[in-house]
Amino acid sequence: MARRTVICLTVSLLLTSCSLVQGTNHPVVFPTPALLYEQRFAAANGEILVTLDRENYPPHYAGAWHTHSGPGLFCVLTGTITMEIRGAPSQLLHSGQCWEEIPGIIHRPANTTSSLATAIFYLFGPAQLPRIMPAPTPS
Repeated sequence: MARRTVICLTVSLLLTSCSLVQGTNHPVVFPTPALLYEQRFAAANGEILVTLDRENYPPHYAGAWHTHSGPGLFCVLTGTITMEIRGAPSQLLHSGQCWEEIPGIIHRPANTTSSLATAIFYLFGPAQLPRIMPAPTPS
């Protein structure tokens, strides 16, 4: 059953026609995600939590700097999102493009346009850790 669920999630991401793309000052808030899927799976080192949510990013928005404890995929469904990456060039993502969420990479999504943007966010992570962890402030 667990294998089937992971396959279904992977297929759903592929059906959004996403392609991987690598890695401002705005108000800092998180949009309220619509949780589409949440499941725990047994693993050698404890439970893995798999989640999929849909997020709407209002015009002229930027999220808080954060990181994740596990890998994921951030796919833009509509609009344009700039994935700002601390210490690296930002990545502009258009509808149908995805950004690989790499554990430990400090980043934040930003919508610098005048139109609403929508994305889905697929994450695997240790169930005992938070999905989103605030990034330390740079010194």
